[in-house]
Amino acid sequence: IVFGDWSSDVCSSDLRILMIVPKFLHVSDLHVGANPYGSKTLGQDFYSNFGWVIDIAQDHEFVIDSGDLFHRRWFRDATPITNVAKELQRLNKPYFIIKGNHDAARTASESDIINLLDSLGFVSLVEFTQTATADIYGVSWVASGLEEKIRDFSPNPDKYNILMVHGGVSKILPYNDPVNLDASFYKGLSFDYVALAHVHVPLDDGVIHIPGALTPLDANDAKKPGAVISVHGSTVSRLYPPTRRKYWFITIPGPVHSGIKPTDVVIATITDINADIPNLGLVTKTIVKDDSISKKFEALANVTKRELLAKAMQTVGLSE
Repeated sequence: IVFGDWSSDVCSSDLRILMIVPKFLHVSDLHVGANPYGSKTLGQDFYSNFGWVIDIAQDHEFVIDSGDLFHRRWFRDATPITNVAKELQRLNKPYFIIKGNHDAARTASESDIINLLDSLGFVSLVEFTQTATADIYGVSWVASGLEEKIRDFSPNPDKYNILMVHGGVSKILPYNDPVNLDASFYKGLSFDYVALAHVHVPLDDGVIHIPGALTPLDANDAKKPGAVISVHGSTVSRLYPPTRRKYWFITIPGPVHSGIKPTDVVIATITDINADIPNLGLVTKTIVKDDSISKKFEALANVTKRELLAKAMQTVGLSE
C-alpha cells in the first residue's frame, strides 16, 4: 500500500512508501444521557444511535471520539453509564477518546465518567498512543492555552498522524470561542487527520473534520445533521443512522403583543399545519409537556392560527 503521491523521483523526502494506512471511525458530540426539551422519547435516540456506532465500528481498526461522549460529567441515574458500558463491551476494537466540556471534571483533582471507563478498560483516554498503523495525539477540553498544547506535539513524519481536539475552527460560529482556532493553524501542522468537535457544525476541510452532533440536541443541530466519519487513507465518508428522525421547523408569527399568550400562538401555529405532520399526537406530546397546555391544544384543534390571533388581538383592543 502506498500513502502519498507517487513520483518517479523515489528519493523525494515527501514520499512515504509501503505505509499501511488505518481504517478508523471518527465520532464526537454523542451526548449520551441528554433529554432534549425534557423528552424521554428524544433521549432514547442518543442510546440507540450509540449502539449503531458500535455496530459499524466493528468493521474498522479503531474508533476515535473527540469529546462529549456524555452530556454530563456524572449522572444521578446510572443508566447512561451502564448502557454505554454494555455497548462498549460488544466492541472488540480500541475506543480512543478525549474529554469534552460536557463530560470533563471541573478540576484535575476530580473524577468523571471518562476516567471511570478508562480505568475499567472500556475506553482509552488519549494524550498520546500508538497503533500498528497510526500515532494518535489528544487534547481534552481546556478553556485556554489550546494552541500551545498542540504545538508541543512532534508528529513522526514516517507515521500516519491523527490529532484529536475538543474544539472547532474560528468563524464557523457567529461568536468567538478560544477553543476554535484558525483552520490555517491546523493545516500548517504535520497531521494527516485532525479530528475536531464541540461546535456541532459538520465540516470536512482538507485534513480538518468535524462530525457534528449525530443526535440533535436542539433545532440548530437538526438543521445541520451530524454523522460519523469513516476514514480509510484518503477516503473519507459520512455515515448517518438509518433511523434518523424527520424534523419540522415552525416559524412562530410575531410580534406577540401584550395580552397575547405566547403558548396560544405556538399551539395555534402547530394546529394550523397539522395536516402536514403525520402522527401529530406524538409530536405535540414531545413539544408540550404541561397537561393543562395539552388540554388547551385539544380544545383548539379546530381553530386556525388566524382565528386565534384575531381573537387574542381583539381582546387587547388591537386589530391585525
